[in-house]
Amino acid sequence: MKKTATDIFTHRLREFLREHQWTIIGLLALTTYALGVIGAATQFALTGERRSLTDPFFRAFQLFVLDDSMITNGPIRSWQLEAARFIAPAISMYAALAALFTVFGEQLTLMRLRFYRNHVVICGLGRKGLAYACDFRQQGDKVVVIERNADNRGIATCRDLGIIVLVGDATEQSVLKKARIAHASHIVAICGDDGTNAEIAIQAHQVVVAKPRHDAASVCCYVHIIDLRLCDLLAHHRVFSDFNDGFDAELFNIYQNSARILFASWPPDRGQVSANSSKTVHLVIIGFGSMGESISLHMARTGHFANNRKPRITIIDTDADARKRVFLGSYPQFAQTCDAAFITADVDDLQMLEKVSVWAKDVESVTSVVVALDDDGRALSCALGVAERLKGLDAPVLVRMSDDAGLGTLLDENSGGLRTIALPRPFGMPTGTCTRTLLLNEDVDRLARVVHEEYVKNRRNEGKAEDSSTVSWDQLDHSLKDSNRWAADHLRTKLRAIGCRGASDGAVAEIVREFSKEEVEILARMEHCRWNAERFLAGWRRGPEDKPANISPYLVDWSDLPDSIKEYDRQAVRQIPRLLELVGEKVHRIKAGTRLV
Repeated sequence: MKKTATDIFTHRLREFLREHQWTIIGLLALTTYALGVIGAATQFALTGERRSLTDPFFRAFQLFVLDDSMITNGPIRSWQLEAARFIAPAISMYAALAALFTVFGEQLTLMRLRFYRNHVVICGLGRKGLAYACDFRQQGDKVVVIERNADNRGIATCRDLGIIVLVGDATEQSVLKKARIAHASHIVAICGDDGTNAEIAIQAHQVVVAKPRHDAASVCCYVHIIDLRLCDLLAHHRVFSDFNDGFDAELFNIYQNSARILFASWPPDRGQVSANSSKTVHLVIIGFGSMGESISLHMARTGHFANNRKPRITIIDTDADARKRVFLGSYPQFAQTCDAAFITADVDDLQMLEKVSVWAKDVESVTSVVVALDDDGRALSCALGVAERLKGLDAPVLVRMSDDAGLGTLLDENSGGLRTIALPRPFGMPTGTCTRTLLLNEDVDRLARVVHEEYVKNRRNEGKAEDSSTVSWDQLDHSLKDSNRWAADHLRTKLRAIGCRGASDGAVAEIVREFSKEEVEILARMEHCRWNAERFLAGWRRGPEDKPANISPYLVDWSDLPDSIKEYDRQAVRQIPRLLELVGEKVHRIKAGTRLV
């Protein structure tokens, strides 16, 4: 949610008042005391009372203890004294209450927490944690934040929103108990370190399972893990695999979420790749840290198009060779899914920027450029340089910005600051990616759940034996949930391949309830390519079927598949219109020449 100028001014005013409140109170007290002295002296003079020179100074002190009886017994005739009589007690009361809150503030907070139920606990108050806390609160949830650093500037923002903040270590059970996590609906571990987040989940699990719950609902803990390889290991830990202990742990990765949003907003094929197209989708990624890696993997899982051409990925990084060795060590069959090239070069290298321009001009390519550097300043500088060279070409330049209030604001089309030059498009900012909806997968899981339920129904109709893939969604393994999500993501790519789109607006264009035989064949082949890529990235191998060993005989080209498996894929894509209807959408045929994105 974008802040208005009024919001920013109000926030800064509150911060200023909070940081300088005692200085302001001190100055106000001195001013009021001076008014009291002047007012008492004036009052004595006007009423003819004979007092010593020091008497007004002493009497002015009495105003701060709510006693003005010894100043005068008659009507007040001095405006300075009248003002001081009201201001001085107010200052005293405020100072007393502030002091009491400072001394007993933690006890008051804990008393307030005793009444919390079904609240959200955010562990870690970095940029991402703050964005989650604010979004949950704005959606109407009660929020408790645990933050180790008492000087974190985000604490003030949270308290302005009515969010309770506990200063402490979220890996300690005593602190988690103070946050009443056993009575929470959601826990979000979003500290800056994977190990810390995993430890929070383990300690939270122990606290929750040790305390009997009075309802059937489980506490759901979302654990942020940056290292995708660690995600695979943790998924098999009992904390993440036991669904019957009242504690559900879900792994999430903010970079994967950003990649999903990026591809939904800027599909790399841009609706230009039909079955007869000779074009190759080309994604240029500048910077291969966590974000670049996640974008590459998302392309590998969902970048399977109607013309059966592998997507092309060009990765530019100052340490590309080393990053390539690490990446391919984790995903040795990546080449089965994409044609990838790793190029070692400085992001400011003019020759490299010219190469990017040449790639974008290639009429046989659908090119997009993603600048995924970790440093916002370098990322923006690089993206502006690329965007200027690609001006007028159909090749979007997308730049990862890690801070909403920093350089990312320069890319706001409405800011007016950079309207005269070609603008790259920002993505990955916390307010867009660290949201309640994305964390809980409320949008993507609507379709993913339907995909899973349809799969389970078909398996049962075929009389197949029950296994770990046919359990309910809530009991489904983390990797299988992700598999359904990737299938749901690719569904939009399939529709673009045949000139369609899914939408809830029935007036967009012709509604399609059934695909033609040729379209079914195209989509089925795309689905098989997607399935192959997913298996290859998960480490599956081709051979006689052995699921426990991750071996399948069907990791072959479409032309080599048995007819029975081909028909299985055809049946799956025939169901797309009905699946979309189950989530309130319809398939619409778009007129020829209309841009689909």
